[in-house]
Amino acid sequence: MKVDIDFYLNLVASQHSTKPKYMAWLRVLLTPFVDAIKLNEDVKNAFDLNKAVGKQLDILGKLLVQSRQVNFQPTDGSSSILDDYYYRMILKAKVVKNQWKGTITNFYNFWNVLFKNQPLQIYLVDNQEMEPVAVIWSSSVTQMVQDLLAHNYIIPKPAGLGITVRRIDAESTFGFFGTEFTGFDTGTFWNQDLEAN
Repeated sequence: MKVDIDFYLNLVASQHSTKPKYMAWLRVLLTPFVDAIKLNEDVKNAFDLNKAVGKQLDILGKLLVQSRQVNFQPTDGSSSILDDYYYRMILKAKVVKNQWKGTITNFYNFWNVLFKNQPLQIYLVDNQEMEPVAVIWSSSVTQMVQDLLAHNYIIPKPAGLGITVRRIDAESTFGFFGTEFTGFDTGTFWNQDLEAN
């Protein structure tokens, strides 16, 4: 709901709303309160993880204890200081890591909220071998995303355990359940492992 001075002035009863001096006085009285409401909304929007840019993301990174600079040199030759797009991605992943209770179901609950309508899709598989497997698939997984996955910036894992990341590049994934899967002769298995420990 958009809040402005006219919103409140329109609530004045008809016997008073026709008095110009009263309405002018009321406008002056309401202005600082409406400005404070707008400032509060602006701050909230500026630090919304989905909307924040530049310095706002840096401040969110400090709150989440996640630097914009990664501890590896990206294989695509780009800077180790992430741009807003990839920095936002690892900040969202850090939120998932901070809230994760170690179960696959709990992981999906957070992941589906934070990464809704984004191309990166992940399935976690626990083979009870002390090293969970994360299967990702997307036709638009960039080299930077692969690097972030391989260096444990995106997928949470229990302390002391390794994690294997398997990637599928194809549009169709082999499986028997769900609209994103296809069966024999059309579905595709992962084609490479991204080392992550």
